[in-house]
Formats: sequence, structure tokens, C-alpha cells
Amino acid sequence: MSNEIGLGIIGCGTIGNMHADSIARAEGCKLVAAADIDEGVLKALATRHGLERTFSDYHDLLTDPEIDAVTVGVPNHLHAPITLDALAASKHVFCEKPIATTYADAERMANAAHAKGRRLVIGVVNRYADSVNQIKRIVESGDIGEVYQVNIKFKSYRSIPGLGGWFTDKSRAGGGVMIDWGVHFIDLVFYILGAPRVLAVSGQGASMLARDPAKYKFLDMWAAPPNYSGVCDVEEYASGIIRTAGPFINFEGAWACNINEKAMYVDFLGADGGIRLDYGDGFTIYGQNAEFLYETRPVKKDADAYVNEFAGFAASVLSGAPNRADIEEVLPAQKILDMFYESSREGKEIRADR
Repeated sequence: MSNEIGLGIIGCGTIGNMHADSIARAEGCKLVAAADIDEGVLKALATRHGLERTFSDYHDLLTDPEIDAVTVGVPNHLHAPITLDALAASKHVFCEKPIATTYADAERMANAAHAKGRRLVIGVVNRYADSVNQIKRIVESGDIGEVYQVNIKFKSYRSIPGLGGWFTDKSRAGGGVMIDWGVHFIDLVFYILGAPRVLAVSGQGASMLARDPAKYKFLDMWAAPPNYSGVCDVEEYASGIIRTAGPFINFEGAWACNINEKAMYVDFLGADGGIRLDYGDGFTIYGQNAEFLYETRPVKKDADAYVNEFAGFAASVLSGAPNRADIEEVLPAQKILDMFYESSREGKEIRADR
């Protein structure tokens, strides 16, 4: 391997195109080939990026000797099988979040990567966001004192994605807003806090607004237009608490609810100050000195986190050094997802030591 890695894209939909665009700009990366069962999206991505090698079967892509690593950007239920196939072919893997639809599959993926000696990095892009890393440094410095409470909001009004498609089909997605948006927020909080030990999770999901999909009225439907003959058996609303050996964490999230409010933020409450992260849009520090209370909002331009994560992936593959989004680092968030869904099903708190 030289000073760059050859990458193959598996899955040429929205996420695959985001991967390809970021790889094209990331240091240490060279886009070599792509695979998708949909000939139209495969041809479109290949044409835009000047790729000569395309495959309708990703297994054929895995035999290409010029491909050192692959990206996996497909429906959630395919993350584990495709990643395991890629690792078996001795490819390094960048797998989009969530790791998988279950913690058991996530553990199998981690074990396979370890056994093959290959890098398996998860696309939790916030770990490469400037604001998130700046907040992490502030928290670690002790400037806001002991963090005792974290409040998470990831709410929209009427925006269930791709109603009737794979996003709303539990057998393919594994869940709804919690596994789609919640995983990003939970992971960035645990990254900033240094992964405090989880004691228990209690939560509840609701699937109410699209029980009759044809009657669901929406303002936005990203991912795909509605398919009213499809399935919607995942939660569009989620709330709960996470007890840790450190801060107490609560969360509320919604693709859709009947209050027209959009809220995307995380509050870190410390003994000496606080920080609000406005998701994707900077942060505000709240503090005090001997004379007054103050609020400070840094004025800055963040780098592109998506490009940063692929440059980081290439650097870790080339050097063998750890990556901040290695699968082992992201497993705690996957475990919390499992505990949330179990709590919602069983109607009780789920303890980590049970």
C-alpha cells in the first residue's frame, strides 16, 4: 500500500453518493469502483466520479486487488452481512451508522475485524466535527466543572423519511427515529464524556402518526416519496433516560409529532458552567466570573466533518493507528439502542448488570 488507499463503494444511494463525494476530497483516498443492484444509481455515481469499474454484485467488487477498503452504505439490516463478507475478503471497512440492527451483530462484526486484523470504522461523523471536539476539550479541561446532567433533543414536526420504504420497515431498519437520528446524538455525547459506564436505560417509543399511512400528512419526506402499500412499524417518537456512573442523561426525539417544533441540540450542565451544542451549527458556553454571568458563542467556520472522517479512516488504515470511530468505540451507543428497544417493548427499566 502506498500513501493512499483504494476504496470501493457498496451502495450507491444517498449515503453512497455522500461517501463518494467525501472520498474524492479526502487526503489518502482514491475511489476505485462501486457496486449496487440498482443499475441506474450505480451508473449515475460512476459517471459523476469517472469510475470504469462497476459491479451489480458486491461480491465481485471484493475480489478486486486494487481495492484496499470498502464503504458500506446500504439499508441497516445489510450492514452486518456485507461487512462480514468484506472482512472475510481481507478488506478494511467503513460502515455507515448504525453499526447493525442488533448489538449481537455488532459484536460479531467487531470480533471478525479483530480476527482478520482489519480496520472497521463506523460512520458516526460527529466524532470528526470541530464543534464536538472543541466541546470535548472544554469538558475534559474541567472549565465547566463536573458534568452532572445531559439533555438531548432531536425533534422535527412532520418528516417521517421514505414512508413505506426500508426506513419505516423494522425488519430492514431495526427501528425508527432512535436508530436513525438518536444513534448520532447518543454517540457524540458518550464521545465527549469519555464513555461513562452505563447502569440502566428506560425508554419508550411510539408509532402513532402513520398507523394509516395514507392519512399521514407531512411537510417533508426525505429519503424517498411515500409508498402507501409499504410498512410503517417503527417508532417516529422516542424518549427516555440513561443512568450512567457519571452524568444523568435524558433524551427526546421525533421524526414527527403533533407539536410544530424543531429542536436539535445537546445541553451539557456542569457545576461551574454549561454548554449547548446546536447540532451542526456551533455551540454556546454559559459561565460566570467574580462579577457577572456570561454567554460566549465562538465565531468560526468548521471543516467538513465528512471529508475529515474519510481522511481519518485512510490515515488509520495506512498507519495502523487507532481511529476515534473504531467499532469498539461505538459499541456503547449500539448497546444503548438495544436497551432502549427492550425497555420500550417490556415497559420497564433495563439494567446493564442483569
